[in-house]
Amino acid sequence: MMGSVVVLFGIVSSSPDFGGTFSDTLRSAAATHDLLIGAATNVGCLANTSEPQYKAIEQAQFSITTAENSCKVGPIHPEPAVYDWSGCDGIFASAESANQKVRGHNLCWHTQNPSWLNSSLSKQELEAALDGHISTVVSRYGTRAYAWDVVNEAVSDGGAGKPTIKTDYAPWMPKVPDFIDRAFTAARQAAGPDVKLFYNDYGAETEGAKSDRMYNVFQIFHRS
Repeated sequence: MMGSVVVLFGIVSSSPDFGGTFSDTLRSAAATHDLLIGAATNVGCLANTSEPQYKAIEQAQFSITTAENSCKVGPIHPEPAVYDWSGCDGIFASAESANQKVRGHNLCWHTQNPSWLNSSLSKQELEAALDGHISTVVSRYGTRAYAWDVVNEAVSDGGAGKPTIKTDYAPWMPKVPDFIDRAFTAARQAAGPDVKLFYNDYGAETEGAKSDRMYNVFQIFHRS
């Protein structure tokens, strides 16, 4: 497709035979086909000087990276009025030093949330928390981010007859049933037009009940 970008994510190997010693790297091979190739990156491993091959391989082989955990809500927003930018900043700094793009992961999930973000909050409090977190995080990084996974793994697993959205998608369900729409609206407002926004999930790579549910969710939001 004209102007399309394909992003492939792999596993960072610690093998000495796979790290930047060849003239042809994965990222250079991908670039010849106008592709990005990347990995989920652990910021602790990047900073671990006792295992220097991790950072060397990650930077040599990949043209895009995403934080394995350090940009998720729990690590980055441990208290209602406190943000810890250290891990996520580390991912961005490492990527920029290696001329890599960053796909931020993620802005809304039902796990790895801080303890304060829970179902005891009112609908209004949850909406404010969602909007505020996304606006603050996305605005901080701006166009330094190539993309964000805005909502993660919200569509129900399984065959026909399952609800469209996971009913246990805490703390957002059932109090904020439009949380996907709200999340993407907040992200776009904060990011501007140039940062790519994604819904991220698994188990919908082929046609089936889950992929149908995912398609229907975004048809509804597109029409609205």
